[in-house]
Amino acid sequence: MNGAKKRKGVTLLITLSVIAVMLALVGILMGTLSSARAHAAHNSALLQADLLRNDVSRLLDRYLKGHPSKETLSTLYSTPLTLVSKEGDFTLTASCKPFYDRIPLKWLAGNREDPKQRRQVLLALDLFERITDEAQIKDPDLLLEMLRTTLSGRHERFGISDGFRRKQSLGIDRRSLQNLLEDYRFSADDPNVYRIEWERYFRLRSLGKETVGLDSDYVAPALVAYLYDLDSNVVKEDYIPGKLKDFLKTLGEDSRRYRWLFSPAPSKSAMDCRLNYSFREGQYNVSFLYVNRRIEDFDVQATP
Repeated sequence: MNGAKKRKGVTLLITLSVIAVMLALVGILMGTLSSARAHAAHNSALLQADLLRNDVSRLLDRYLKGHPSKETLSTLYSTPLTLVSKEGDFTLTASCKPFYDRIPLKWLAGNREDPKQRRQVLLALDLFERITDEAQIKDPDLLLEMLRTTLSGRHERFGISDGFRRKQSLGIDRRSLQNLLEDYRFSADDPNVYRIEWERYFRLRSLGKETVGLDSDYVAPALVAYLYDLDSNVVKEDYIPGKLKDFLKTLGEDSRRYRWLFSPAPSKSAMDCRLNYSFREGQYNVSFLYVNRRIEDFDVQATP
């Protein structure tokens, strides 16, 4: 009798162990299935983005026709486009802005002793000083040196350089800038660096050895306020991109003051575009450049 009870106890123990193992396996399988579904959805979204790249390229080419009018560009820059699929499982918002509407960040790494670069470098440095003062940066010299090191073509992470000089710098992408800011934040113990809105004044990317200046029709509002020492609220309310000369005229400002900065005229069809889209349960951001009727730097990132 006692032996039978013991066997039942052992059987019960074994049964509970088996159930526990089965539950653990079910949990693992459910987690794996969930991960597989998420991975499949992510891959589907990336495939969707690749299809979008081709569709957007054809759309922009057809819309801009190689030599867009000022009216066409003004409409494109001022009116984001939203598309929704009939099934409702796909939503897209697209917006573009001029590429040459801000100062190239790489001017910070220029040579102020070079007569050809002097005005560009001094303007960029003065702007850098202004925005770092406003953000109350603890060690602007360190931050500037880190930016120059990266922009001059050297890769450096946590103060360690790989010692190899890259080709002509094309600027810096958003991820690299974020890494640089994180390095500075921990080196200087200065979280204020995240206050700076770099892309309101500077464009991160450059197109090779640039000789062109800013597009005088489409200067970014924040930069207009800085260049002409204007109240940012006044600029925000009254400045209409595409009509800079008219805006300055009403304020008694001379647009020829920065003639060197606005010439020679850059390509009107060079623009920086963003796509935000939802696919199934995910949110994705796409950024790319549209230059010379081609899409470049096509980057897809999932939104957390």
